[in-house]
Order: sequence, then structure tokens, then C-alpha cells
Amino acid sequence: MAADAYRGALIKEAIMDFLRAVSGNEAKTVNLGIGSRAAVLNIGSGADLVVYVGHNGLMDFSLDEIFPGSDARRRDAVVLAFYSRDYFSTLLDLCQRLPPSLDDGSHGSGGLHFERRP
Repeated sequence: MAADAYRGALIKEAIMDFLRAVSGNEAKTVNLGIGSRAAVLNIGSGADLVVYVGHNGLMDFSLDEIFPGSDARRRDAVVLAFYSRDYFSTLLDLCQRLPPSLDDGSHGSGGLHFERRP
């Protein structure tokens, strides 16, 4: 697992990077060396699961670009943000072919409920 952290002022960039990864436009690798062993970790579009955890900045701003899927690879996506279904659903439909797990907002900010769309 790899995680990127963004300062609050860069929330728009964080969301755009997430959508690029889900759409296949952000393939990256990290070379890991542990002692005499070496491994390559596929991140971004190279990952099987891409997750966004954070403030739903789409409640505050709109995006200047869209992120249509650029490859045939199927990735799972999860968005852990308030009312993510209302704000991320259409964007994620453009990015990928797998239905994402999104929050419907019905449980308030104290708890999140996720369901996979058919």
C-alpha cells in the first residue's frame, strides 16, 4: 500500500490526482529496496484499488478538466468523503468501468455508509 498526503490548500490537486489514477492517466512505480532484496510497487493507475480519503472539495469547487478512462484496465475505486455519491459518481463513471464505492451521506458526518452501485 502507498499513500499520498496533501495539505488542505491542495485538496483540488489531490482530487485531480485521484481521478487521474482511477482513469489510467497516472501510472507510477516506486522501487523498494530492503536489504539485498528489491521490489517494485505499482501505484496510481498501476494499483488495483485507488482510494480517496479526505474532504469532499467538490462541494466547494468544480474541476477544470475531465478524466476519461485511457486504458482497458479495470480498477476498484473508493471515496471516503461526505456525500461522495452526489459529487463523485459521474466523474468516476467517466474514469472507469467498475462501479465505485461511495458514501450516500445519509448517516451524517459521524458515520459513513458505503454501497457498491450495480
